[in-house]
Amino acid sequence: MKKLLACALLFLLTLSACAPLQSWDPEAWFPIWEETGETPENQEGVSMEFKKVEPVDERLWGDNLLGDRPEEDWSALCMELWLEEASLRPSAIPGWYIDYYCDGAWHTVYREAVLKNSCQEQAVARGLKAGTQDVSFFMPARVLDQPGKYRLCYGNFGAFPFEIKG
Repeated sequence: MKKLLACALLFLLTLSACAPLQSWDPEAWFPIWEETGETPENQEGVSMEFKKVEPVDERLWGDNLLGDRPEEDWSALCMELWLEEASLRPSAIPGWYIDYYCDGAWHTVYREAVLKNSCQEQAVARGLKAGTQDVSFFMPARVLDQPGKYRLCYGNFGAFPFEIKG
């Protein structure tokens, strides 16, 4: 019995010692892994703060989410946008993307998906009022599953860093 317990303990110790050797591969984890181009310059009079990440209720949004990822769970990155003056929402598609900081450099890990039923809406520039408003950005949930430094790069408004803690 003592030999069995000693073997089990040795096995557990070996397993726990090997655990740190397993590495996480960000290139395989994220939907894309690209060198980041030029970071958009932050526009004066615009700020954006991280609020939360919440799951998207597929019963409400499932049919409208991008058709080539039906197997994905989706999340909403909820931010608070503050504009000093009224402005136009960036009309370029994609208008926003997410970068992740890894090994001393930023990497683009997700670009805006066009919702199935919103092509016409995306093509029309929409106004944003001055002041504070809540904005949400939909993406596959795994994009924000890993702890680390991220930034939301949003059209002509700039790059807004936030952190996901593990």
